[in-house]
Amino acid sequence: MKRICWLILCWPLLTGCSLSFYYNKLDWFAKWYLDDYVELHSQQAEIFEQHFERWHNWHRQTQLPLYQQLLTEIEADIKQGISAEDVTQHSNAARLHWHNLLAHIAPDVTRQLLTLSAAQKQSLIENLKQNIEEKYQKFADKTDAERREDAQEHHIEDYENWFGRLTDKQIAELKQQLLRYQADRTLWFEYRLAYIKQFESLLFANDDPVQTVKLNNLLAQPEQMRSAALQQTLKYNQALYAEFLPRFIAGCSDKQKQHLLEKIADYKTELAELVR
Repeated sequence: MKRICWLILCWPLLTGCSLSFYYNKLDWFAKWYLDDYVELHSQQAEIFEQHFERWHNWHRQTQLPLYQQLLTEIEADIKQGISAEDVTQHSNAARLHWHNLLAHIAPDVTRQLLTLSAAQKQSLIENLKQNIEEKYQKFADKTDAERREDAQEHHIEDYENWFGRLTDKQIAELKQQLLRYQADRTLWFEYRLAYIKQFESLLFANDDPVQTVKLNNLLAQPEQMRSAALQQTLKYNQALYAEFLPRFIAGCSDKQKQHLLEKIADYKTELAELVR
């Protein structure tokens, strides 16, 4: 479900193709991802397509304008001098949009999940577990040095996407900042496994009179399965990020700041076109 939700949200699609390209083809991408986890029969597939069309229309009409507003606020704060409090506020707003999306689609997803046969449910669970295990194995097979190098590479690529070419000093700052973050990959894997275990339990709890309510709540509020250790680590790292980003932006050249503002303006333009 989370993959499909991210497809609808479409916030992190920062690749060569435009946001509009992905957003307008979300129905195709959703079916493609879904096929990796469970094979629906024709009637189930038709129902899913109907659900997805409603979600997509709702998201386009009600949520994209909120993303536009958030980008406008971020843009204004950058021009005025963004603060750690601003970063925290915008991050919280983005998470709220994500939670709104989950809450909106969870009832439909819950009802459709409960129409799956026992064999389909088992296939879904096995594929979800396999996906998590494969990702964890790739992580476990690497040394600490290799993991650190991968994290640095991805981190630098992200910043270059938003700010353009970075100086050696800025790259060194990013690497140093990464060392300050608390490691959370293992905690994330543990959370995902705990979530799948609870999901499986509820999916097969056909004799539970409140099965639908419990499953809907799990889908709408996945963070309830996060451990106290993960919650604490996330809070710590988010605070570090909120402190670091304004300082990094303040030290950027005029050209880099302009690159950032133009990037935001491009996304605002694409969102405006999608809302029409």
